[in-house]
Amino acid sequence: MHRLLAACLVMIAPLAATAEEVTHFTIDNGMEVVVIEDHRAPVVTQMVWYRAGSADETPGVSGVAHFLEHLLFKGTETMAPGEFSSTVARNGGSDNAFTSYDYTAYFQRIAADRLELVMRMEADRMRNLQLDEADILTERDVIIEERNQRVENNPAALFREQKSALQYHNHRYGVPVIGWRHEMEALGLEDALAYYRRYYAPNNAILIVAGDADPEEVRKLAEIYYGPIAPTPDLPERARPQEPPQLAERRMTFTDPRVSQPYMTRSYLAPERDSGAQERAAALTILAELLGGGQSSVMTEKLQFDSRIAVQAGAWYSGLSLDDTTFDLAVVPAPGVTLAEA
Repeated sequence: MHRLLAACLVMIAPLAATAEEVTHFTIDNGMEVVVIEDHRAPVVTQMVWYRAGSADETPGVSGVAHFLEHLLFKGTETMAPGEFSSTVARNGGSDNAFTSYDYTAYFQRIAADRLELVMRMEADRMRNLQLDEADILTERDVIIEERNQRVENNPAALFREQKSALQYHNHRYGVPVIGWRHEMEALGLEDALAYYRRYYAPNNAILIVAGDADPEEVRKLAEIYYGPIAPTPDLPERARPQEPPQLAERRMTFTDPRVSQPYMTRSYLAPERDSGAQERAAALTILAELLGGGQSSVMTEKLQFDSRIAVQAGAWYSGLSLDDTTFDLAVVPAPGVTLAEA
């Protein structure tokens, strides 16, 4: 019995420790800091997430959030263009960034003893970005080429883009993150700087340090490098246009000669996951798994195995958005089965 108790204590102890390995605090200028300790390897990841994404853009400048993400790798008052990434690489690390509807994030993965280095550089470009017209022209060509590769040359991406534009009457989720091409081609220096000045501020950011890091050391470094950056006092509220009642279904047919296997999807507006009120999101997550989440799901069994109507079927739900999300189903019909039958 004593041996069993000892084994139980050994099993429980790591679980208790895990609960204490996430530290959350806010420094004086309003910047939130989260430290996730993992001391298995002498490596850290620093991430800065801004509470601003493509859905926070003003109408007419779609793609500017993603455009600015690219421009942040240009120079500052103390760093030459490209010096940020080359410094990270020279110190054995890697870095990148990504833009979504609801946020923009920048990250570096590097040896733990280089955390101060990347924190200093990330804090520098939060407010000291230096841009000129040459930067705009060069990087605008880059994002247009990115759209060519990821959207224009991908019929599935074009279909999803058109579907989202049809699904949302009023919300900015109907506008692609990368932007509409005709608006991307017109993006200028002032468009990028206006977005930068409006949203890139310590009180609109969350710093996450994960890995071989000590919370008190992270607090000290955050106060040294991010602490002196003044908060933006008139930070705009995220008051986005919301959807009116949707009273009619919409159907869309997209045809492209590059598609070798036709398929159909159905999409519903659905509530997102809200902190403290997660029951509906939990139910929708379970429903997506039951309907089309794997080989034992209802859609797979009924459509693929029983009736042989489909070669593939699935359902998915992602509640990690700020505003209403979607619940989606898809069916790839078997040979000889029409889309209407599917």
